[in-house]
Amino acid sequence: MRESMETFVRGPGNAEAVRALESLSGLRPIPLKLYIEGPRHAGKSTLVRSWAADAERGGAGEAVFACSGADIAMALQFEADDTFFEKLGATPILLVDDIGLLLQAERGDQLLALMLAERDRLGLSTVVTSRQPASACEANEARELRDQLYAWYKDHAFPSYQPEMESITTVSGAIECAVSVGNYMKATGYEMGDPGRKARCAAVTGETAAKAVELLNIHFGFEEAPAEEPKAEAALAENEYVGTGVSEIGGEVKVKVTMDGDKIAKIDVLSHSETSGISDPAFEQIPAAIIEKQSADVDVVAGATKTSEALIAAVKDALAQVK
Repeated sequence: MRESMETFVRGPGNAEAVRALESLSGLRPIPLKLYIEGPRHAGKSTLVRSWAADAERGGAGEAVFACSGADIAMALQFEADDTFFEKLGATPILLVDDIGLLLQAERGDQLLALMLAERDRLGLSTVVTSRQPASACEANEARELRDQLYAWYKDHAFPSYQPEMESITTVSGAIECAVSVGNYMKATGYEMGDPGRKARCAAVTGETAAKAVELLNIHFGFEEAPAEEPKAEAALAENEYVGTGVSEIGGEVKVKVTMDGDKIAKIDVLSHSETSGISDPAFEQIPAAIIEKQSADVDVVAGATKTSEALIAAVKDALAQVK
């Protein structure tokens, strides 16, 4: 139903809705479809009641019919007379406060759809309000958001937020804090207790939290996703091939295989989101085993089975491109 309305307003206070309604000076009966959604006690009901009262005082009361979703649900349940339903369908401006109870009623969603379609056909104005639904990610959506945050974290140069210091930035290439801060400490010479290291980690925390908020806002439609600039892929030599495999735990594993004639000379792991420590044996042993055997048909590493399988699959994907 929300998607059929031209204006969809979210957020506490509903400032956008207030401005939209105030712009209709004199309650002009222009076709308007406004859906006002917000949390409880955000002023939606007050907004609708005050608008109806203004219409009454201005002598336009007959052009406005205000009711609640509960009123319509009751009328539907107890088969109210036709006058009520005629007002729903034919009054120039219809204000329906809190449609939640209507949608819960038997055949309520059908009635609402028919009512909106008829009013749209007649070019009439409709304003409805609804409580903002609880925002929760499904499991697959949560995993997708997590992977987006991981990908950003691995490639982001920290710290970009430097309110109290000037510092070089480093890219971790991994999601683990130990790797990220280790790279930074190696590049700067800082010890764990140095103020510069502490300031850097505080900045990492703030930047990561801000990125998480940005991803959630984009996911729930509160802001537009920024335009992505295409990343320039590093040029491959004629004897280099990139392959990918997918781990059930960390997602995509990407490798680069370097050939020396028909022999596997080198295997570089370009990216992954596996858990540091647990996955390390696979990344250390699998490439060496493949090069030694000159085949990707090697055994997985005990304790890192999923990582091993993804790594082997990535190498096989790269080798499949060798001509």
